[in-house]
Amino acid sequence: KLTTVVSDQYTIRTGLSEEYQTIQLLDIYKPWLGTSGFGLSYDLYRVYANDGSIFWENELKLEQATVDLGLRYDFWFPGEYVEGSMEDPTLYLITSAMRENFKSTTFELLGHRGKGNLSPRFGFSAPIAKNSSFFFDYGRLSRKPNPQYLYAQLYSSAESVYQLRGNPNLNSERVISYETGIKSMLSENDALSIVGYYRSIY
Repeated sequence: KLTTVVSDQYTIRTGLSEEYQTIQLLDIYKPWLGTSGFGLSYDLYRVYANDGSIFWENELKLEQATVDLGLRYDFWFPGEYVEGSMEDPTLYLITSAMRENFKSTTFELLGHRGKGNLSPRFGFSAPIAKNSSFFFDYGRLSRKPNPQYLYAQLYSSAESVYQLRGNPNLNSERVISYETGIKSMLSENDALSIVGYYRSIY
């Protein structure tokens, strides 16, 4: 993360983060049942995934107001385990439509497929009276899916038809939020805030 103070009124923040993960699971359900030797159902996988983000923020302090403007790009690579499942014609759970959608909604980098989301952010605050101020915030966020919803039962054979099945083509959870309000100092010991917000998660 790098912070550059251009002047008393203008600050720039930029940064990059990257995280590599090894996700491993062995799950055997009711090991005394079934004929496979792995119980009524089982799941087994090891995945090498990574994700990260690049961001850029501006903070501008005007004479009577503060403006924050930022842009963030979140990316993640689900790993060769998912890429292989999309190329394996023997997996009956992966349809041709899913394979086509996976290629159209991902990008390729160094031979691997990844997904990304661009998230803008905006904030504004200004005084409206001697002891009162108005503020407004808008932002978008993204969060990658829980691993079990991606990888579960892609290659494992399960005798139980009720076992959770992963969808390797899931997209990130997207959050859009708005918040606005007024803050007032009523006295040295008392303050009042009236805030309204809206949040959409899909």
